[in-house]
Amino acid sequence: MLSILVVADADLEGVKSIIVSGMCTARSVFDGLYVPIALTASGKPSYKNEDGKTLYFDPDCGTGTNPTLWIFDGQIPSVTATSDLDGDGVCNHAGFISDNGDFPPTGTNTWSVYCGGGGTTDTEITLTENECVATGSLSDD
Repeated sequence: MLSILVVADADLEGVKSIIVSGMCTARSVFDGLYVPIALTASGKPSYKNEDGKTLYFDPDCGTGTNPTLWIFDGQIPSVTATSDLDGDGVCNHAGFISDNGDFPPTGTNTWSVYCGGGGTTDTEITLTENECVATGSLSDD
């Protein structure tokens, strides 16, 4: 069964979904189609894929030393918090890139990803805007 999230927030009108590819094997569940789910307090969209993984901008993920990161995470980010959007008090996520853009950086870019073995690995991740914009719900039963 294929399900696509219904985007009800009028503020997301016109925000394109994103296709992510290139994650390391340990993080392959972060590859796939991400649909916009909400705008965060920064005014930037957050996204979720079919495996429940998220992509969002966090002005400071919790340490005070890692500002302006686009983050791959397993948590739904807060839409009201102005920093530490996953509320864990630390920068605990699957991967990140330092970028202050209004949308995640498209094209192929080097992301820091926790691929196992301790520390991050520079990983070439490709983000492509999907020409389809989620406006309703599809179900293939």
